[in-house]
Amino acid sequence: MGDDHSFTLHAMTSLAATYRNQGKLREAAELGIRVMELKSKTLGQEHYDTLLTIAEYAMTLSEQGQHDEAELLEVHIFDVSLKNLGERDPFTLNSMINLAVTYGNQGHYHKAENLLSQAIAAAAAATSDKNQVMLQAMVNLASIYGNQGSWKQAEVLFTQVVELRSKVLGDRHADTVAAMEDLVMKYRSQGRLREADELRLRALGMDEGELEDEDSPRW
Repeated sequence: MGDDHSFTLHAMTSLAATYRNQGKLREAAELGIRVMELKSKTLGQEHYDTLLTIAEYAMTLSEQGQHDEAELLEVHIFDVSLKNLGERDPFTLNSMINLAVTYGNQGHYHKAENLLSQAIAAAAAATSDKNQVMLQAMVNLASIYGNQGSWKQAEVLFTQVVELRSKVLGDRHADTVAAMEDLVMKYRSQGRLREADELRLRALGMDEGELEDEDSPRW
């Protein structure tokens, strides 16, 4: 079997992902670009499997701090998926979120805001698989607002995420608790300790009388 055999490509893709998860970014990048080139040659640059590989490689570049290089790849993924799949497809929506995150990492907050707002609107209009993608876009947009010091706008979005995740997943689900933790941190950073404690109790499934002393460890 040659490097361009489907089994070999799958194995190389899995190994590159393993390297990235282990923090071996140089090895992941070297293998990722090889797989990307092979899939582009054998499947074409617009094939779904090729786009997935390009997305993985772009994430590796981002983790290495090479945001400009990652942006070029993510723009390609977004353009192709928008053309072939449409704006409301989950793959397109995720490509929008990834590109927006890169814009945020570059300090291009206005671009990130616009793209995330577009993703939220498109996900809300989708008929299936919309909740998780929409919520992820909302979390990222809230973080962009927070990075710019727009705490009120960030708080509104974080609150909406908590309530939506609670409604869909329940208060005890890990994703809901994570959203609560984000909002608790925002409250505490503003000195709103009472609201932070109330939300923390909700996340822990406790009654108010069970709240530990202020000196006790907090998550």
